[in-house]
Amino acid sequence: MSYAAFDPFSAGPTNLGANIPLDGAFAPQSGPSVGSMTPTPWLAPERLTISFAPDGTSISGYGSQLFTAFRDWMTPNQVEANILKAFQQWARVASINAGYLADGGQQFGVNALTQGDPRFGDIRVGAIPMHDDVFAVSVAKHPSLSGSWGGEIIFNTNKSYPNVNEFYAVALHEIGHVLGLRHSAHPQSVMNDRALNTQLIGQDINRLRALYGVRRLDTADVGNKNNDSPDKATRIENPGSLHGTIPLIVYGDIAASTDRDYFELSPLSNYEGPIKFELVSSGISLLRAKLSIINENGQLLHEISGTGIRGNRLAFTIPQAVDGMTYYVRIEAADQSLYAQGSYALKVTYEDAVTADPQLIERVLVGNYWQLKQSDVREIFQNPQTYYFNQELMLNDSIATADKLKTSLPFSTNQHFQVIASLSYQADIDFYEIKSPQQLGPDSAITLAVQSIGAGPLVTTLQLFDEQQQLLPTITRLNGNGELVLQAAGIDANTTYFVAVGADQVGDNFDEGNYQLTVRFDQPLATVDSLADGSLSNATAAARRQYHALYVAETQMFHLALTASPSTTRELAQVWVTIYNRQAKPVFRALTTPGQTRTAKSVVLRPGSYTIQVSLADNTLDPISINYALDGTGITDPVGPELLDPSKKPFKKAGPGDPNYVYPGNILSPNTYITVNGNPGTTPQNQMQQPPFVDPNAWYWYPQWLTPTVPFM
Repeated sequence: MSYAAFDPFSAGPTNLGANIPLDGAFAPQSGPSVGSMTPTPWLAPERLTISFAPDGTSISGYGSQLFTAFRDWMTPNQVEANILKAFQQWARVASINAGYLADGGQQFGVNALTQGDPRFGDIRVGAIPMHDDVFAVSVAKHPSLSGSWGGEIIFNTNKSYPNVNEFYAVALHEIGHVLGLRHSAHPQSVMNDRALNTQLIGQDINRLRALYGVRRLDTADVGNKNNDSPDKATRIENPGSLHGTIPLIVYGDIAASTDRDYFELSPLSNYEGPIKFELVSSGISLLRAKLSIINENGQLLHEISGTGIRGNRLAFTIPQAVDGMTYYVRIEAADQSLYAQGSYALKVTYEDAVTADPQLIERVLVGNYWQLKQSDVREIFQNPQTYYFNQELMLNDSIATADKLKTSLPFSTNQHFQVIASLSYQADIDFYEIKSPQQLGPDSAITLAVQSIGAGPLVTTLQLFDEQQQLLPTITRLNGNGELVLQAAGIDANTTYFVAVGADQVGDNFDEGNYQLTVRFDQPLATVDSLADGSLSNATAAARRQYHALYVAETQMFHLALTASPSTTRELAQVWVTIYNRQAKPVFRALTTPGQTRTAKSVVLRPGSYTIQVSLADNTLDPISINYALDGTGITDPVGPELLDPSKKPFKKAGPGDPNYVYPGNILSPNTYITVNGNPGTTPQNQMQQPPFVDPNAWYWYPQWLTPTVPFM
């Protein structure tokens, strides 16, 4: 069979044999938190992006070779085509999209937003040499992973693929992981790690839909409504007071190959210049679309169909608008192929009048704004520096006046809630009422996630109340870079709860802005390890610092959270944690304030000895004493030279067949990392600096403040 003739949707499974796993999948291996890193759904699955790292991009010290490693039997275009085809097979059956994005070549794990960074895709694909016992590895999304880690797929260049069929099957499997699926024992499942399957089965689809719901992203097609004909067309709002100076943007989704969406554009009075219609699926989804422009008399003015597999940009300009004429736009799939489903944005511009910034237009087209009302989209262009979404003008500032949220479109009743809103004035606080599902599992938890979006770097707080309006305890999983994720256990079924979103520090430069709140009841409570704890004071220079040793036996990706006791105020004290390697280079740093838990980006640490320094920075002469706790989760990472050169691992197994590593002090442990109180003496103490007293909310936005060497401000 030639590669060109291969049909991945009709091929059967390929048996890998009993001893060859399909992937590493960044699965925990005998670490302290085995099984704790349950993959979770993406916060904005409707606007995922995917990119392919250029050859030479740094991945754990190696240069990616995605396009050269497989060139003997697959061209670079075929590499991309097979991976995009694999993603689309998943996307077409659930409420997810992946828009193609050119990759800027930044190293994997660089400081970045967890989703929506314009430099590279949320899902990044690369290839490096690894041990030959895996085809590929992937990093699944998890609420405890921060920075750009989460969503990586890395192929093994030391593994030979006899044909495109096997490469496609591996891609399909790894994409399942980054979307949140674990392995399956079903022999025909694409998530079976002992077979190469190329067709989703019912189990695969149902598991994906349990995370993301069925494909239903078009607000015009809710309930008994639709816009499938001209008489039901969605009206494109066209305020005459704006005189055509801003673009008119609406969003939609082609949920099936037979779906059609109609939009109606009423005339702009006294305008007879050119009108441009542009349909954009590129950067949003892989939809291969068709655009048609029709006048009110039913005359087809233009029709254009897209090609390719990266999504489309289709445009048509009416040279001279007819005063008083209504125009209709019809959007549908260009063909009946795999790419007949996907989301899109439609932009209409009065070419002689539009003055909006082109870069801002592009961000609004492809960004996560699809749920906004048309009036909110216009607000972005009218006030590009200070726009606020869904301003409620003190209407939901208490539990008594809380907004009652409805279940998000694609999901089962009360499983998932989402809203885009804003803190638009000083001391603004927004309350929301939600109800838990009729049934909950024994280990069910509620997950609250808020993300700053758009204008202004907002720093938020979240609170959870029961139906008696009592504040409930929560656990902070992520708190940095504009994202806050909390979880709470002990949730009751069919019960009302209230969520409050407020500013972390009223009166600073980070207390106003837009946010997206997501509430889920379908995720288990994550667990983390207690790595270090102690006390700090300003009584002496020595009392300001505490040291702990971190010994890493296998390459680990760590997510760390630092908590400080509420024994003083944030105006007087801060607690820092810094991890130094043997060369006295800081490889990780995080800052928190009294009474808070804060995080920084996840970090990959190679085998070796590290020094954890916890420091007090204060702004007072009065006595201060504060307790701290450093919690974290490590994931064994099969990427890196250690798999190819075992001599670089300083901590060996105790003997053949013995699961224990031998750590300094003759400590035996099966865990792939341990911490020990006290300075390990591997980093010269005179090279470890005392951190300064800084604005904690400015430091919170760590991509703006950190470089790869993690300097002080």
